[in-house]
Amino acid sequence: VYSTVWGYSCSDGHGDTSEVSRSLREGEVAEWILLDGTPSICANVALRNLYPDEIDLMVRFLL
Repeated sequence: VYSTVWGYSCSDGHGDTSEVSRSLREGEVAEWILLDGTPSICANVALRNLYPDEIDLMVRFLL
């Protein structure tokens, strides 16, 4: 189980968050996504949605 929040940053350092994705509004410069879940869920979502090619190997280091 995980939760997702979309964030929208402005050039002045302020921004807005939303529970659903939406179009950028005037003054907003970027959309970002915050995932609250286990490390494996976050890695899975990131790799499946951000990397277009097939993934050969993923390594995780714990400090």
